[in-house]
Amino acid sequence: MNSFNRFALSVVLLISCLTGNAQELMYKNYRWDSIPAVPATGAASDVGGAVLLKNKIILEYEYDSDKNNLITYETVHKQYFIRTNDALEGLNKIYVGMDDVIDIVEIKARFVSDQHKVVELNKDNIKTVENLDEKGNFKLFAIEGASVNGIIEYYYILKKYADLQGRYSLQSGLAARNVEFRMRTPRNIRMIVKTYNGFPEVEEKMSEDKETWNYTAKADSVPALEEEEYAPFDANKQRVEYAIAYNYAVNNTRIRSLDHAAHYMYSKIFDEDKKGDKQLKKVLAKLALKDLPQEEAVRKLEDYVKTTISYVKNAPSETTTLNEILDKAYANDQGFVKLFLRSFVELGIPFELIITCDRNKRKFDQKFDAWNFLDEFLIYFPDLDKYMEPVDFSYHLGSINDNYSENYGINLKLIKLGDLESFARDIRKIPAGDYLQNVDSILVTANLDESMSKVEFKVHRALTGLNAHAVQPYYALLGEQEKTNATDIFLKLCNNTTLLTSEVLNVKKEDVCKLPIVFNGTAEATILEQAGNKYIVKIGELIGRQAELYQERKRKMPVENQFNRRYYRIITFEIPEGFAIPDISMLNTNVLIPDEKQTAGFVSSAVVQGHKLIVTIDEYYKQLFYPADQFEKFRAVINAAADFNKKSIVLVKK
Repeated sequence: MNSFNRFALSVVLLISCLTGNAQELMYKNYRWDSIPAVPATGAASDVGGAVLLKNKIILEYEYDSDKNNLITYETVHKQYFIRTNDALEGLNKIYVGMDDVIDIVEIKARFVSDQHKVVELNKDNIKTVENLDEKGNFKLFAIEGASVNGIIEYYYILKKYADLQGRYSLQSGLAARNVEFRMRTPRNIRMIVKTYNGFPEVEEKMSEDKETWNYTAKADSVPALEEEEYAPFDANKQRVEYAIAYNYAVNNTRIRSLDHAAHYMYSKIFDEDKKGDKQLKKVLAKLALKDLPQEEAVRKLEDYVKTTISYVKNAPSETTTLNEILDKAYANDQGFVKLFLRSFVELGIPFELIITCDRNKRKFDQKFDAWNFLDEFLIYFPDLDKYMEPVDFSYHLGSINDNYSENYGINLKLIKLGDLESFARDIRKIPAGDYLQNVDSILVTANLDESMSKVEFKVHRALTGLNAHAVQPYYALLGEQEKTNATDIFLKLCNNTTLLTSEVLNVKKEDVCKLPIVFNGTAEATILEQAGNKYIVKIGELIGRQAELYQERKRKMPVENQFNRRYYRIITFEIPEGFAIPDISMLNTNVLIPDEKQTAGFVSSAVVQGHKLIVTIDEYYKQLFYPADQFEKFRAVINAAADFNKKSIVLVKK
């Protein structure tokens, strides 16, 4: 469950039943089709280890006859034609999520061989798996005797607590046919439903007897979505989003809109829990924040909260009050947001609350007026023009999770009209940080050892911003071997390197997101070959290991970079007495994306000054997104670093 929904867990949709469904629900009569015909081997043009022959999802809302609560019946029906053993191994392990499930109405599965033999699931083989990968409880089963060139088919029907909102993925890495999403609600419950990434639009109809709303979206075929580097797989899948928008049994007014989210957030943070202010004021007075400059006050408060209050995802609801949070020293998302915002009000520090989502999972849809994209919290300080993550200890003021940048979010700002106070809301994009905020710089001085058999070098490596985030917040928590492994990653620049000395600086809690993490070391590497009276030095390896970006098929998805960043390197190589480098032209490179702003590039230059060869490399990415037709130009910049990795110089005697 995402952060906002954990926050909003206490929201109750007031449902009043007007009538029962006049039409009988589909799940009651849902049965197998006739035994499917197995496609002839090689007859289908689809590539891959399997083909999804049927993908059917049906959601039916109705009122529980006993308690008059709104519940959901979920029917999922899938049919796979298995081509390879790898596909068989993956697809014959079937997981059914049990979160919010009241009862299992039916689970059926079967295998149909190419010889038309049918093997049914033995329900005694259905197992319960608790908290699988921290994703909740599941039912797990497999069909005995399943093999390649056959069909695995299953459907299940679950009775669940009603979803006020949700989504289904309608695309995967397999080509699919007969993909259908259907939803039915009582006449007083009306949804907003929308499809994404090319799936056909949803058709909304009221039944002839005016008792139910019916929503249908279907496609005869959906292509396989192949994973590509620098492209979020989940966000690019075809899918459907839905949310309850009206309850006509109460009135004709929209419910659970973005405006409602703003009012709800204000109520939870400021209208409730007034008693906590007195204890909060004592804490703030003890920290002596009142007279500090705004940024210093925010940083000091953030340090205090994130070092004294522990995050507990499923903390009891009673620990959302300020008194309980401060007394027990732990809180969930709701508690952290409340503690920070109430503190900023007390200190007179202007702020805006942002609620957004992970762009790798879904792009925030500004036009979908519901709570589906309200996943994660940020706090923005307009006077400082900086963002803060209120919960994650690994980020501090001015640094946020890059998955939220260049995504939209709902922006909530405190306003007062006379004695009335509330959140005003609008939607804004969260900008990506400047590339100069996220720098990985390497300064290397190198020479040949006395025996002319190895290259000795000193390295100073400093990482700032999001380049540092992968290690700096966690380094102090690592064991000794893990610290050694991390140090090796950043200081062993070349293959066949022996690290002789090392030190790591700026890894205390107070250094995170404020100072660069610094790795200093000395090393020697066998990146030297002798050819007669010449020596070949693989100088390109001194920029660190670089990965090459491959793309065998034509690019389909747009490019989406992780974050804007810069890699800066200076290599100073001592030329041995009596030797010269006749040609350094291969070290001069200029690969740019040819746009006006030069948004990405790899530029290297080399000069000889006296007995020193000095090579300067500047690699930068100033923009996150590029259309698919610019992928090759983007790839050329990425691969320029990998190409430089292979560069060598030749030392010849004068």
